[in-house]
Amino acid sequence: MSADPMRVVVADDDADIRELVTFKLRQAGYDIDAVADGAQAWATISEAPPRLAVLDVMMPGLSGLD
Repeated sequence: MSADPMRVVVADDDADIRELVTFKLRQAGYDIDAVADGAQAWATISEAPPRLAVLDVMMPGLSGLD
């Protein structure tokens, strides 16, 4: 098993929430890619699939459900 931290994508259009979730997950030892919208999340996930994605349900453009 690898000792590398698990990579997580965090997508939220609210900067305060995105920063809080990112901060707490980094404190827990995760490697975070934080993005501001669904299109950026899709591009990041497509380029290098993470182990987990934390997505806001209501974002402009692509939502977390899309």
